[in-house]
Amino acid sequence: MTPGNDVVRANQLRRSQEARGKQQREKAEADRVKRARASKARLARKGSGASLF
Repeated sequence: MTPGNDVVRANQLRRSQEARGKQQREKAEADRVKRARASKARLARKGSGASLF
């Protein structure tokens, strides 16, 4: 086991964690946008949300 292997493994671990965090953030953003669109559509159907568009 050389010291270099530890560095490589640490970098791989960090990269995979960052990728996972990025996916979670993108999913959360998509959910938020979806919810915002749904609520806008609800308001528009009610007739009071025309000013939002």
